[in-house]
Order: sequence, then C-alpha cells, then structure tokens
Amino acid sequence: MIYIIKNLLSCIVIILCISLTYGQSGVVSSGGSVINSTGSVSYSIGQVDYTYAESNTGSITAGIQQSFRISVINETDMYSDVAEIMLFPNPVKELVHINVVDKNTEKMSFRLYDLNGTLLKSENLPVKNNTINMHEFASGGYILEVTKNNKRVKTFKIIKK
Repeated sequence: MIYIIKNLLSCIVIILCISLTYGQSGVVSSGGSVINSTGSVSYSIGQVDYTYAESNTGSITAGIQQSFRISVINETDMYSDVAEIMLFPNPVKELVHINVVDKNTEKMSFRLYDLNGTLLKSENLPVKNNTINMHEFASGGYILEVTKNNKRVKTFKIIKK
C-alpha cells in the first residue's frame, strides 16, 4: 500500500512539474508574424526581456519585446535657426505633441505617414507647441516628418497604442 502511495505521489509531482513548465511563453498585449519570399519574423508586444546581436551587415534585437522610444530617423543641419524639435509621448494613445524651439515657425509643417509610405495627414505647425490627434489611426508604427520651406528638418518614428 505504501508503495502505491509513493508511486502515485511521484506521478502527481511529475505531472505538476511538467504542466507548470512552459518554454518561451509569456503574457503579451499584442503580436503577430510577417512572412514574405525572403523569410519570416514573429514579434510580440508587452514583454521586457531581450538579447542584442550585431555584425558587419546589420543588427538585431531578439527575444522578448523591448520598450518603444522615439527614434530620430533623420536630422539635417540645414536650418541652424531651428534649435530643437521635441515630440512626445511615445508610444502615444491619442495626442502627440510637437514642440519647436525656433526663432520663426513660419512655413514649418509636418507630414504623417504609415509604414507603407502612405501620406495620412499634413498640416502647418503655426505655433511653437502643436498637437496632433492620432485617435483616428490604428495601432502601429508611423513616420512623422517635420519640414521647413518644404525641406525635411527632422524625421521621427512614433508608435500608436
């Protein structure tokens, strides 16, 4: 009888250990997969652990999700009178703010693109503190280009929750 109880308890412990062990799983808020003729990639949003690898041909941040931040894609020194352009918050839920520290915001504007390059919104930046309503757009990545006299001054990558 004791032998049967020991075997039963051993089986229960093994089953519990196996059922509680999950490899590469996590609770995430979003994610997906992208597949094309050259390969595939899976991604998740909501986790915080990752690894980083770099080579001569590029770099990759792999593993579990990294936090998003505003990325300046391109900045020119074409206009020395544009001291600073700040964009916040990122990620954004509804409103993104653009603050321009410039002697003259005349002829400054922005263009908002999706990641496919489709122009979604284009407006002037008439004052130093401007707000863009992102409520109408789906969650995802966007490119915001700030221009002066129709020449690019700064480009940002922003994330809409």
